[in-house]
Amino acid sequence: MTASKKQAIFEKISDVLSEYELTGITKNELVRILQEAGIASRVTFYEYFDEMADPKKANIIQMITPKGKINPICFPTPENQSLVRLKEKFKSIRNLLNLIKKYPELGDCFIPLPNLKKIHNSEKIPPMTGYGQNTSLYSDIIHSEKTSFGESNSYIILRSHMARHDLLKELGIFLTHYLNSPKRKHSKQIKEKCIKILTPTFLQALNILSEGYVNTTTVSKELKKTIQTTAPIDSAVFIGLVRAPTMPQVEVEFLKILGRYYYTISKRFTKNMELDSCREQKIISQVIRDFYCDDDEDDYEDVLDTQDIERILRLNDNFVTTRDKENEIKNEYGFDNSLAINLVKTFSNDEEDVDDALHIKIYYTKLFLSLGIFTKREQQIIEYDLKHDEEIFKSKEWIDPKEGRESLDLLFPNESSKYD
Repeated sequence: MTASKKQAIFEKISDVLSEYELTGITKNELVRILQEAGIASRVTFYEYFDEMADPKKANIIQMITPKGKINPICFPTPENQSLVRLKEKFKSIRNLLNLIKKYPELGDCFIPLPNLKKIHNSEKIPPMTGYGQNTSLYSDIIHSEKTSFGESNSYIILRSHMARHDLLKELGIFLTHYLNSPKRKHSKQIKEKCIKILTPTFLQALNILSEGYVNTTTVSKELKKTIQTTAPIDSAVFIGLVRAPTMPQVEVEFLKILGRYYYTISKRFTKNMELDSCREQKIISQVIRDFYCDDDEDDYEDVLDTQDIERILRLNDNFVTTRDKENEIKNEYGFDNSLAINLVKTFSNDEEDVDDALHIKIYYTKLFLSLGIFTKREQQIIEYDLKHDEEIFKSKEWIDPKEGRESLDLLFPNESSKYD
């Protein structure tokens, strides 16, 4: 038997055995199931049994004698169970990549491409919020194919957060970081097996990235082509990059990218922006559930009051240079490298735009809260941040809302009225 065929059989036996984590299963019963499923014969099973039960080799089976029993039965090893659970999580990543590949024009700009023929100037848009990077170093200018060599006489501004591009770019970094996190305590053997399993996924992401972003980064080549062919004659489209600065924590950065992508997908596939109301949204939210719901328990029974939350936010500010402020947050409030605490690093009382566009951040924050990825005390902090963002967004003045109604409705159909 070839090594690859043997490995395939081991993986299938591993999957079957994982279903008996609590009860265990006798050798004879396990052989019967394997035979009926066409996975392995009795001879094959016993030929490789010692290798599967050796902790230094395959490490799939452990023999344990249950209380009150005489003979030992088969149980999956902890290593085996970890690998099976990780492989199940990796399925959601593959589904996400398939979604990204299927819709190359979606995910980078805030909205699906509007009807460019009906718009000649899009200055009249909802409030400009978010960390803008609109210099020539960060923007793409796309001219209509019908534009002469002279200067374009009309223009359209589209805002990009590059969510599709960034998911492809950061996917390998995120998954590698996830596997290596000391918090999860995966063995070297597990990590090596996972990297081998994930290698085709890494290559697929890099392939989509290299083929789809040839001359631009803020939009894919497919979206660029659509803009060129549909924009009015002698017009140009300015792509302005508006998103939060890159977060230093890999898991936080990837979560925010997923949130941006979720918003854009929701724009295309839902009627009222209802959370998880379509299959495409659920593909993204499943990734968040799989990789961010760690079932962390909150050891603190008491809830935080407003003063506690405000103090935590002050200590959490990057510009606060108090020595050992992280230890103070950890020792006094119990937050040790907390996902929520790292997410609100961009909190600003002076309304400085150091984050994603507010209407997008508000939307995906509600998604995160609905998925149960925070402890109760973390949720309090996120809810405080959300309320703060909503109040700021409501206070923003729209740019010429009366004269720009037509452009507003075309460009931002779901944001053409005040946020509520």
